Amino acid sequence: NASATSFSPVTDASMAGGIITFGNRGTASVGGALSFDASAVYGDGAGGEATGGSVLIETLAGTLESNGLSLSASADGGFIAGGAVPTAFGGSIVLRNEAGAAHFSRSGNIAMTVNANGISNSNGPGGDGAGGTISLGVDGTLELDMGGSGTFVAEVIGTGGSSSNGDIGGNGTGGGIDFIVGSGGTLNIINPGTPLIELKANGIGGNSLTQGGNGGGGAIFLVATEGNATLPSLTINVRGEGGLGLPSGNAIAGRADVVVRESLVSIGGDLVLDGNAVVAGSSVEGDGTGGVLGVDVAGSGTLDVAGNLQMLANGDGTVNFAGTIAVNASFGLLDVGGGITLSAASLNDTFGSNAVIQAGNINVDVGTLGEIRSTQGLSADVQGTATTPLYGVTAEAGRFDMRSAGVVRLGGAGLIVQANGGWVLGTEGGSAFGGSAIVQLIGGSFDTTDLVLRASGISGANSGGTGG
Repeated sequence: NASATSFSPVTDASMAGGIITFGNRGTASVGGALSFDASAVYGDGAGGEATGGSVLIETLAGTLESNGLSLSASADGGFIAGGAVPTAFGGSIVLRNEAGAAHFSRSGNIAMTVNANGISNSNGPGGDGAGGTISLGVDGTLELDMGGSGTFVAEVIGTGGSSSNGDIGGNGTGGGIDFIVGSGGTLNIINPGTPLIELKANGIGGNSLTQGGNGGGGAIFLVATEGNATLPSLTINVRGEGGLGLPSGNAIAGRADVVVRESLVSIGGDLVLDGNAVVAGSSVEGDGTGGVLGVDVAGSGTLDVAGNLQMLANGDGTVNFAGTIAVNASFGLLDVGGGITLSAASLNDTFGSNAVIQAGNINVDVGTLGEIRSTQGLSADVQGTATTPLYGVTAEAGRFDMRSAGVVRLGGAGLIVQANGGWVLGTEGGSAFGGSAIVQLIGGSFDTTDLVLRASGISGANSGGTGG
């Protein structure tokens, strides 16, 4: 234990977690869980600067066995009644396996937390919180088996502190998670009892009676290069979430990528990449921008998803921009047992005169030696839609591009693209522009049950002749 904790109020206090390192070159066996804590946490009634420490587990040679992992390098700024509000920073957790080495967790829970909670303040603004980093580098073997009843947690969430006296809420910024499987490496995450794991790098703004704090999502990368990975249903979450307030805070989602090169990555259920912007509901809402998401299969690699593939980069709030989604199978196979759902839509239900409705972009690229298969088809949504009366505002759809020189096989509903822009039928509003739905087949083969492309512009009703 290298954590630091304080329950005593001290003006301008500062605290940091320590450094924990465990290295193995032989044969090591731990009957219970590996439990390492390098957090910096203020208890009830205390607060100040907080910085998480670092946890490093290296298996350089030989074998390490345990029954669960409980690793933390989080930071919690606590509570103050006025004074300085420095940012709370999460620390770092690193698991590294060199070639030929093996780390087995045979049973029990897996918990890796590097969160950061900003200072909450009763007499001033809330403090910022910035999540830390989790890194798994696998050139040998890493097997995390929860034994049928355990749970899996991997979080680098940044949360802004609240302000209870009418000042602004703190900003929250998600940290970074990277799971890197290198040449000859094997990563197995086994969880038959609760078959879902979630990686979280959310940024959550702090709450306030006035201006809510901003939330910015972090970054998560799952990369396999000449290695293999087997995981259960997986959700990768990089949402930006604005804090409550008048107005509520802005939200900017982060980035998430799954990259498979000369490797086999198998997902036992659904694969979800969530890069939505989430603005807290309020009479005056903040702005929200969707994230940047990617799936890239190259170098004769295979990404095998037993369930559905969902990629979500939707906008939210008053100034509402959707994000960007890219699916690339330049030289390899993306094989989805269920359906593929891609959404970079802008749905605006606010009443602000400065409202913006702008959907995002989705790109699907299949190279000459690439293939995309989906049993239940592919649906794409780049619609820009308003559901409230907004005069003098234009609803704009986004762009869908599909370019294939390889093999595309879509069952179920086939390929459905919605690139409409406008208002819900009967709603008063302004102008509308449909987007682009483009499919280019420059070689290879393309098989689909149905092909539906829509890019309509639907202007709002305008009975009073105002705007639009």
